[in-house]
Amino acid sequence: MGLAIGTSEGEVVSLAAMDADMVQQLAAGLSEISPWSLYGIGADEMARFFGPGDNGGDRYVVCVGDVAAGVLVVRPKWLRGPYLHFLGLLPAFQGRGIGGLILDWLENQARGEAGNRHIWILASEFNHGARAFYRRNGYEEVAPIDDVIADGVAEVLLRKRLA
Repeated sequence: MGLAIGTSEGEVVSLAAMDADMVQQLAAGLSEISPWSLYGIGADEMARFFGPGDNGGDRYVVCVGDVAAGVLVVRPKWLRGPYLHFLGLLPAFQGRGIGGLILDWLENQARGEAGNRHIWILASEFNHGARAFYRRNGYEEVAPIDDVIADGVAEVLLRKRLA
């Protein structure tokens, strides 16, 4: 087990270092769910993103008990605060409060770093569930940004003010 961040339904939720076996397993499962499946992001592309060769931030496996439940990728320094680059939970672990625990952990980490004023997130405009989840957790929608992942589709920039 890695860094314990809370409990969900009586089970310990923790963040652990990504390893090669987990990369393949999680990439296969997460590539099959929205929004990534709608963008055609397959398991191989997702595994490359989760792997050590990409310098896009700190990568964690989200564990529930001893089970790999999802992935968290955070760029610690982006516009006066961290950018949550990727948060994905396998369907069996969604709706159990795990995402909220992760956001609380991220906020506590961000508040501990001098100079951080915000936490940033992008969510696909069509991903109403994710956008509502972030709003419930104190994030405000700042602006749509067209054509980030796919032509004709906007991503919505969200921010939580820390200051």
